[in-house]
Amino acid sequence: MSQVSNARRQDSPDIVVEDVALPLKNLEFLIDDYLLLNGCRLDTETRFLLAGVRDCLGKVLCTTDLLSQSQS
Repeated sequence: MSQVSNARRQDSPDIVVEDVALPLKNLEFLIDDYLLLNGCRLDTETRFLLAGVRDCLGKVLCTTDLLSQSQS
């Protein structure tokens, strides 16, 4: 039986922030695009929920941008 090494990868904080920011940007764009294409077909509550999630993702992205700028 082979043994798996349990060493943790030591990433710099900038790399971690960039690795988190890119999927969040993609998700924000995907929700925004979905709302633009299908917003009129959605009920009001779903439209507001998706818009709120999109806005929260935007706030998190602003925070990660500020964090990456302060660390460099």
